[in-house]
Amino acid sequence: IVIMSITRTVAIVEDSADEFDAVKAQLDRFASESEKYAFECVRFRDAVSFLQSYKPMYDIVFMDIGLPGINGFEATRKLREIDDTVLLMFITNMSKFAVNGYEVGAFDFVVKPIKYASMRLKLLRAMERLDANEDKKLQIPSSGGGTRIVSVSTIKYVEVMDHSIIFHTTGGDINSYGSLKKFEAMLPEDKFCKCNSCYLVNLKYVQQIKDFTAVVAGDEISVSHAKKKEFLRALGAYMEGI
Repeated sequence: IVIMSITRTVAIVEDSADEFDAVKAQLDRFASESEKYAFECVRFRDAVSFLQSYKPMYDIVFMDIGLPGINGFEATRKLREIDDTVLLMFITNMSKFAVNGYEVGAFDFVVKPIKYASMRLKLLRAMERLDANEDKKLQIPSSGGGTRIVSVSTIKYVEVMDHSIIFHTTGGDINSYGSLKKFEAMLPEDKFCKCNSCYLVNLKYVQQIKDFTAVVAGDEISVSHAKKKEFLRALGAYMEGI
């Protein structure tokens, strides 16, 4: 029997080669013991090079707080502007500093010198989170320039307004451009459905249907006569599949 391991791609932003080697050694040990996971590690010596070359390819980012130039806190604030989904762990000499990391959605923190018993527990939790949240990511071009990366599950609905596309997400609205049809093709058809020509709704956020109005995450959206039957069918199929 051949057991296929799951490869997790890890970015380690650490200016010290010794500290990078220490983190990588812990990951390698965890992988050899688990036999379920493998890690592909990429090192960045500073935050600037990491942010400039960032792509949504990483499962975990280990971020040293005490980086030269832009420190780890500043770097992660910039990171969250383009990717609010990647699992983030801080590396720090003093655990009291890591508390601030939760402001930018840090999953956990690793205190130097790294002890394997502690690291193992953190990695087990991280793997559970990643396994449970295997969620497609969508790259959304922003009207203000650049690209935002969001998990599909965080999109409540997509709206067309004055030739613009607005993604209403749990993390706030994103103004974009393009056609609703284009984005509809990128989203899972068993989870998203149009309720009229201007709205594409994530069915998990539908709270109520009142005549020709759908309440989606607290917002009232009109349901057209032409789309109502199909919308109700899609909603029913989604509810049955939960």
